[in-house]
Amino acid sequence: MDSNKLLEILNLLEADEKDFSFGTKIEEISTLLSQNNEESSLQINDKTSQLDKEIKLSRAYQFTSTELSFLKELGLETLFGTELMVNIQTTLQSRGYEINSKFSQFKKKRADKYKTIMQLKSHMVEVGIVPYQQADDEVAFSIPSEISTIEEIPDYLKKFGDFIQSVQNSIEDGEEKRRPHKIVRLNRGSLEFFTSVDPQSIVIILGILSDLANIYIATKYLREKKSDSNLTEVELQDLTKLYEKAAKDRLESFIKKTVDKVLKKKIDNQQRLKLEKSLKVLVNWLPLGIRVDVVFKKSVESTDQTNVKAMELIDKKILQKLKVEEMYKLPLEQLKLPEPQDIEKLEPKAKKVKKDKSQS
Repeated sequence: MDSNKLLEILNLLEADEKDFSFGTKIEEISTLLSQNNEESSLQINDKTSQLDKEIKLSRAYQFTSTELSFLKELGLETLFGTELMVNIQTTLQSRGYEINSKFSQFKKKRADKYKTIMQLKSHMVEVGIVPYQQADDEVAFSIPSEISTIEEIPDYLKKFGDFIQSVQNSIEDGEEKRRPHKIVRLNRGSLEFFTSVDPQSIVIILGILSDLANIYIATKYLREKKSDSNLTEVELQDLTKLYEKAAKDRLESFIKKTVDKVLKKKIDNQQRLKLEKSLKVLVNWLPLGIRVDVVFKKSVESTDQTNVKAMELIDKKILQKLKVEEMYKLPLEQLKLPEPQDIEKLEPKAKKVKKDKSQS
């Protein structure tokens, strides 16, 4: 675990607590639950609604899977960020006679954990550890250690670099000053690389990942829908094949549309081919667990929520990021789609209808 990055995360959690007083609001909900009357129930609804809005404004809500892995190692993943509200709602939906005790247990667990990590933060500072200072949004590239050897890493990094370069080459010289991408840090103990690029490339890359995530999320919902149907096993298999074919068609359309969208009116065939190749590599990496992600710069300073344009931009980025995270949470087998040459084999064959001899 990278101690500098861990300290940064602990500082961000502390800043969230100072800005939004999550612990205090959870305590207030617990008190209202103990009153057990109609008025307190209405107040609980108001407070949970407000809490939900504030959680979505928190720094922890913007954590990527890499940053969430730090929380998981410390047993904090359900107590902060995106999972905090899920945990609160789940606890509040407990059986009537269990709600008070379960919510009290949750409240105590979170308070104890928060106290422990603040003590950890203080000890880390005392021994001279300094927090990582992220200057800009970064692009993260992670490779599962079990699928790679030391000989393969340079090739993965080259392909990652080609992807970043193909995006950067799409930016017109007059639009924004580009800077060469560079690896700014590694995550110790795992094969994770973080690169710094220009802001416009970050916007493009996040858009690409979000559009890609839409395809896999849609396929996931289709799978869930068909699992609730009353079809026979053979019909379900045929339906699955059709879904996979449809997803593959959407992927091919995604690659073409993305090239057109990113390169706009550029007619440089070399650039188009390079970006297309990089997008195909990105798709092929998904079922291997190889990830490209965007890590937002986060500050312990409070965000000016009166700046409407800035908040709208943050909301858009977070919505895109949540889609990407949802895609990466899918089982790896659901991220593998049939190769183009295999599509024909997967198409369900039409059932032969026996002719009535009387009609011959």
